[in-house]
Amino acid sequence: MVRPGLGLYGYCLPIESANGGGEVAQPQIRPGLLPVMTWKSRVTGLRDVRSGATVGYNAIYVAQRAMRLALVPVGYADGLRRELSGANALAGGWMMVRGQRAAIIGRVSMNLTVVDVTGISGVVVGDEVVVLGDGITAEDHARLAHTIAYEIVCGVRASSQLAGE
Repeated sequence: MVRPGLGLYGYCLPIESANGGGEVAQPQIRPGLLPVMTWKSRVTGLRDVRSGATVGYNAIYVAQRAMRLALVPVGYADGLRRELSGANALAGGWMMVRGQRAAIIGRVSMNLTVVDVTGISGVVVGDEVVVLGDGITAEDHARLAHTIAYEIVCGVRASSQLAGE
């Protein structure tokens, strides 16, 4: 009998040693696994903001410079963890836009997330955004959300807004 669990998604949890000391052994199966899940969306809007502008609920992010922001129709209702929110005091997660990291800024809301595309040239409405996949893994999300990759992949919900479908 085998319980493949998280391995079906291409991830593996670290194995704690049997002595109960909390030591973590390197997983032996991990090198043979490849993540199989990709979660994509699209840029639905672009905004240029001035230095001093606030972003997100409770104004947890204040622009320190002029910025170009992209709106992505993905939020916690879709399974994107609120812990990935980016504030001035604490960097959050990221998404991939045009193959480059775009930092999440402000609070991840129910159905919208804002990412910084200031340094990514040519971003237009309709551009693909990778939420999970090349450049951003469930392990990355889990580390930032202080949880496990299994909780991330199992939390993703289907939405008619994803990938413009």
